[in-house]
Amino acid sequence: MEQKAWSEGDRIGAANIIRTCRKLSAYKPPMNAMQWSEKTRRMEGGRSYRFGFAPYQREMMETPFRPDVQITAFQMASRLGKTEVCMNILGHAIDAQPRKVLWLWPTTSQATKWSKETFERELCEPTPELRWLVRGGRRQSDNTILHRAFPGGLLHAFGSNSPGEIRRAKGNLLVADEIDAHTTNKSDEGDALEIFWVRGSEFHDTCRIACSYPSLVGHSRIARLMEDSDYRKWHVPCPRCKEPIVMLREHLRWTPGEPENAIVICPECEGEFNDKERRAAVAKGEWIATKPFKGTAGFWGSGMLSPHPVQRGYKSHLHWVAQQTEAAEKAANPDRARRVLVNTFDAMPFQGRLEEKPDPADLVWRREKFNPVDQIPSGCLVIYWGADVQGDRLEVEFVGFGENDETWGLGYVQVFGSPLKSDTWRAFEKTISRKWQHPTLGEMGARGGCIDSRYQSAKVRQWTRGKQTRGIFAIVGSTILGKIPVGTPKKMQKPPVLVYELGTHEIKDVIYQRLDLIRAEGETTWPQGYMHYPAVEEYNQSYFTGLTIEDSIMKKGPDGNDYRWFEKPKGSRNEPLDVRVYAMAAKMIARPNLPMLARRALAPDAEEKPRPKKKRPRSWKLRGF
Repeated sequence: MEQKAWSEGDRIGAANIIRTCRKLSAYKPPMNAMQWSEKTRRMEGGRSYRFGFAPYQREMMETPFRPDVQITAFQMASRLGKTEVCMNILGHAIDAQPRKVLWLWPTTSQATKWSKETFERELCEPTPELRWLVRGGRRQSDNTILHRAFPGGLLHAFGSNSPGEIRRAKGNLLVADEIDAHTTNKSDEGDALEIFWVRGSEFHDTCRIACSYPSLVGHSRIARLMEDSDYRKWHVPCPRCKEPIVMLREHLRWTPGEPENAIVICPECEGEFNDKERRAAVAKGEWIATKPFKGTAGFWGSGMLSPHPVQRGYKSHLHWVAQQTEAAEKAANPDRARRVLVNTFDAMPFQGRLEEKPDPADLVWRREKFNPVDQIPSGCLVIYWGADVQGDRLEVEFVGFGENDETWGLGYVQVFGSPLKSDTWRAFEKTISRKWQHPTLGEMGARGGCIDSRYQSAKVRQWTRGKQTRGIFAIVGSTILGKIPVGTPKKMQKPPVLVYELGTHEIKDVIYQRLDLIRAEGETTWPQGYMHYPAVEEYNQSYFTGLTIEDSIMKKGPDGNDYRWFEKPKGSRNEPLDVRVYAMAAKMIARPNLPMLARRALAPDAEEKPRPKKKRPRSWKLRGF
């Protein structure tokens, strides 16, 4: 029988099949995760993975496979490579030692994002031995974004907000990522993380890994795991005395305002060393357990171990750390900024300053001897108001703002009358048009304000229509945790009117922090954000009780982070707090140029230099075409 000649395509296809069969049937010597990482793993760009870049990762990768280790916990700062360690363990479980892998994230959407961006693009695509799982494996009917099957094993990723998925899964490599962002489902049979660990109980060689940077003191899951662990810390030899030390952010020293000159001070010999010496010391370090081992291995490391290149615009890593520390102290919400730094860089649970709300009696006692009716303080550069609408009155507070985030209470007024009557709004219009006398700037009026439109929305928004040019806006408070203080305005009603949505919990958090500030004895300047109140009749015990009436607790927001939630007791009045929130929002919307106003206040007779006119670029037009 005559045979048909092979075409060029047939020969290429046959060669590919033969090559694949040889590759599959070839003997692969057993490799542990560390060997696989250096021999097989490829990073983005095709470069090989090397432990020399971050030597502390070797023991982190080796420990979960030890037979005496039940759980391995990584309480590490951001960008220290805990994700790379887990990715290497996962790649080894797919290519060299097949396992059933379960990967738990706080939410299903985070699991989906991880699968598409980190697993596919950062692990599989750069690594030739795993590339087929993305390019070929996804075409199979039993493979999805969150469920991948491979020879001898599987990978199943899900969120802790899907308890049904957790109950049906089982595996012998369990990784729980960002566990401090996991939420507790009230309808669940128990804690999602504890249920997740049980899913590997039927295997004798199950590896359990939990990793996260911590959250709040008393709320951090990873911190609780670490307390039960042997709590290993990366000790580095001091470049001066050679004693093993654990570098912390508190060991940095620099002149205020000059973060580029930051250096590290050895806690043992008080010797100084720079960033280059810090990197060399990190490369020579070792893990040392600080507690007895009882089945849980814990690794803790702060951002002082960072092996990454210096970021653009900074002289060194120490320069960046020092500048971030200074910026946190000057932030609009210092407590939140400090918390981010403590959690993500120091890798420690955050203990906020504000444990109890301010005492109204203390606030009455610290009032200052100035009367806004006669003259306002010289530091007060602009004035805004906030107003709240009730069934029989409108309440409004006038607040002065200055540099360094300082504020002055300039008056609290109640305009009695129904908000449905025009006479009430005329009286309110007259009230917000009042004037104050500044020592150098002369007569001043309010530049605008915000009024709550939750109650009698149609009437309030109708009154604010057309007043945006005067800095007057209607607002609504958001109940969503983590909402920014002032969002983008939305058009509501017909004819349309601009309405701002406020993150009221965020602004109240700032107010409570600032009420807690005090000026230390001997200090000549006020703390940043200090709130001044005059010793006048309207700022009495009743006012300060309403200002501090709300209780606060920590709640998880939709992003998994903890935020302060404010709630007033039933039947209590909180108008003083609300109107102060609205006045601060009015200033945030207007964004006045306070440094320029401060210069005018210091030299009122000085003429402002006119801004040079920008030259318009010459336009060259081609003619004749």
